[in-house]
Amino acid sequence: GPTRRYEALAPGTPISVGILDALGVTPSDENHAALEAMLVLFADHELSPGTLAARVAASSGAPLHGCLASAICATSGVQIGRLYDRVEDFLDQARTLEQLTTHAAQASRLGTAQPGFGHPLYPHGDPRARLLLDMVRQRRQQSARLEAIYTFVERMEAEYGWRPRHELAA
Repeated sequence: GPTRRYEALAPGTPISVGILDALGVTPSDENHAALEAMLVLFADHELSPGTLAARVAASSGAPLHGCLASAICATSGVQIGRLYDRVEDFLDQARTLEQLTTHAAQASRLGTAQPGFGHPLYPHGDPRARLLLDMVRQRRQQSARLEAIYTFVERMEAEYGWRPRHELAA
């Protein structure tokens, strides 16, 4: 986290509270609910590498923290973990709706995959993305950047049939 050192959770402290603290995120009700939703949605996803790793660890009798660590480690590989980086890089390079749309149009012309869209298991849309994006839209504080992203997601679905993946929503 921000202190760059390990801090053990106090007994009885929810893991989500410890994660928010480690990330330096304000422990609001909205942030807690969003993180809890992500932990549940991402852990309970058929046999993704992280889910499989957590289930194997659990079947061996590992404690909850060990199961979560197994899932996080499996998810940090190049096939899954770097997708989050590509989505973040894309969103950082394009700060406005116009820039986002221009980059997406270029990707479409080049036939390259748009990061954060088109989950192979969910051709009609990743339900985790839908739920998380709905949660973000219901937050009390919104920004012009978030509004641009919402419109961009809607535009990509309408113009290209691209539906968001959970990595984009996260």
